Amino acid sequence: MGTRAGISSLLSAFLIATTVLFSSIEVQAQNRCSLLLAKYLREIAAQTTSFTDLITPKPRPNILSVAPEKAYLFGLEFTVTNQTIVNEGNRNPKDYSLGNNPVKAQALYKFWEMLAEKCQAHPGCSSSMTRDKHDQALRLDFEDGFYFTVGNDSAVIEINAKPQTIAGFEKVKHYLEDFVFGIAKQIDLKPHQRAGQGHIHVSLAALNNDARLLRNFFVDFQNRPEIVYGALGNHLLNSPPLAAEKPHQREALRDLLKKLDSKRRYSIKDFVNGVHQNVYTSSHAGDWGSYDYYQAFNMTRLLRPESSATIEIRSFRPQRNTHEFELQTRLLSRWLEHLRRRETPVEYNMADKYEHTNQEIVDGYYKLIKELSLPWNEFKYLLPENLMDIKPTELN
Repeated sequence: MGTRAGISSLLSAFLIATTVLFSSIEVQAQNRCSLLLAKYLREIAAQTTSFTDLITPKPRPNILSVAPEKAYLFGLEFTVTNQTIVNEGNRNPKDYSLGNNPVKAQALYKFWEMLAEKCQAHPGCSSSMTRDKHDQALRLDFEDGFYFTVGNDSAVIEINAKPQTIAGFEKVKHYLEDFVFGIAKQIDLKPHQRAGQGHIHVSLAALNNDARLLRNFFVDFQNRPEIVYGALGNHLLNSPPLAAEKPHQREALRDLLKKLDSKRRYSIKDFVNGVHQNVYTSSHAGDWGSYDYYQAFNMTRLLRPESSATIEIRSFRPQRNTHEFELQTRLLSRWLEHLRRRETPVEYNMADKYEHTNQEIVDGYYKLIKELSLPWNEFKYLLPENLMDIKPTELN
C-alpha cells in the first residue's frame, strides 16, 4: 500500500487533469487528458485496495439483519455424574470406553432404560440407538423436530441436543428439564461442580463473516481470566485461559495482533490459523489431545464447512439446569453484540494471572455484566454458589 502523501499527489494530479478535460474545447487536449486520467487511476489502484476506499466513509460495524436471539445457534453439552463415577474416572482418565468404567456403564444403561420408558409414554416421542464421538448413545426425537442424545464421556454422562437459537431454546427446554435433569435426579446423577464441564458452541453465523469481531471477542475473552477461570469455570486441564499458558504464547498473540491489525483486511481463517500456528503451541492438557483443542476458547471447528463451523467456549462449568444455560447464551450473545458495535481493536492486556481471590472474581465479573448492561441480580446466578452472596466492591 502506498503512503498517504503519494496517494494525495496522485489525487491532485487526477483532479487537475479532470479540470482540463472538461474545460478544454480542443479535441487533442481532451484526448491527452483522457490518457492521463487512465494512467492516474491505474497508479491509484495499485496503491490502494480500491479507489472507493479513498472517497467512501468508513462503513458502520457489521450489524445483524435480525435480532440476535433469532440470528444464530447455540449448541449444548450438558453433563451429569456422581462422585463414585468421578473417582473411578480419576483412576483411569481415558475412560471413554464404557468397558473401562463399569460404574458409569451401569448408570448409563439405567438412564437409557428410564429415558426410553418415559419416551414411549410421551406422545410424539421416539427413541433409537445411535453413536456419538465416544461410543453408543440413545437418541430421543420429538414431533416438533427437536432431539437430544445421551452418551458417555470421561467421568460423566454427556447430553447433546439439536442446536437452537436463544428464542428457539425457550420452546424446547422443557424436554431437557423433564427427561434429562428429572430422570438423572432419580438415579443419583447430577451436574458436577467441575467434571465434564458445560461446553457451549456458538455458530459461525454469529460472526457475520467479520474477522475483526472474532479477533475482538478472542482478545476480550483472554483479557478477563478472572471470569474465564473463576466466575464461569475452573478446569485448568480441560480449558485453560491464555493467562495460564506460557509467556511466549502471550507474546506470540501480541505479535500476531500487531501484524493483523496493520492489514486492511484479513479473514476468519487467517485469524484462526494464526492463533493455531503461533499461540496455541502447548496446553495444560498435555497428552490428552491437540494443543489447539484443549483451550478455553476453541476455534478448531471454525475451519469446518460453514454448516458445522462453531466457536466452542469450553470453560463453562457444568450447567445446573436449563436456566443456567439460557443465562450463559444470553451473556455470550450480549458480549458479541457489544463488540460488534465497536469500531476499534480491543487492546490485548497480556494478562498472566489466572488465579484470583473471591472478591477479585466477583468484581471482574460484575465489571463485565455492567459493561454489557445486563441485570446483576439476575446474572450473578452464573457465579459459583459460594460466591453469589459476595457483594461487588463497587456496590459497597
